[in-house]
Amino acid sequence: MLSLTQKKITSFLEKNGSACAAELSHALGLTKANIQYHIKQLLIAGQIETLPIGATKPYKRGRPTIYYRRSMGACPSNLSQLTSCLLDQYLIPLSHQPENLQQALKKIAKRLAVGKPVSTNPITNLNFAMHALNSRGYQAHWEAHYRGAQIIFKNCPYAEIIDKYPFLCKLDEFVLENLTGMPFRKDHQQSAAPSRPLFCRFSLVEPEPIQSSV
Repeated sequence: MLSLTQKKITSFLEKNGSACAAELSHALGLTKANIQYHIKQLLIAGQIETLPIGATKPYKRGRPTIYYRRSMGACPSNLSQLTSCLLDQYLIPLSHQPENLQQALKKIAKRLAVGKPVSTNPITNLNFAMHALNSRGYQAHWEAHYRGAQIIFKNCPYAEIIDKYPFLCKLDEFVLENLTGMPFRKDHQQSAAPSRPLFCRFSLVEPEPIQSSV
């Protein structure tokens, strides 16, 4: 929960677009040190974000001034409702046609996984995949396991709608396969508390044993 000062900061940024610590200090009548403390907490909580250097004012010599704005994810939006409408319109009708649904999910996954590096090194591809996923909010990392690599998602970007559209987990499996060149299957999911992010684990699929023809 945001403190009163943090609410004032986020409210100011919503109304004014962006501001630096000095501007917030002057506008809210608080010391710069106090403002910087709350800015740090808001950055950690994902409530605000920094603007690229020079995005608001021309670059000057010396240490550039850092400007802040409300994080896109923290602002009210209609994205989840729009997403639900699109899924209801185009994918839900395929729920009774597993093969067609799977093909549709593979096509979507291929579009989501653009930029896969050409590498024969699985570690290089795993590291690339984690970078790509984390740029989309998955909070992902991979771990070595005696049965093969495991990929952990500490946050599910689809948490708001995953209960209604469980096939999005299958979409993530196809995304992982496109990014890494290796097949993964989700084998664990949990949430420690309703307010905590969804935790998911995907394990590398072991190759089928070759059957002897003898």
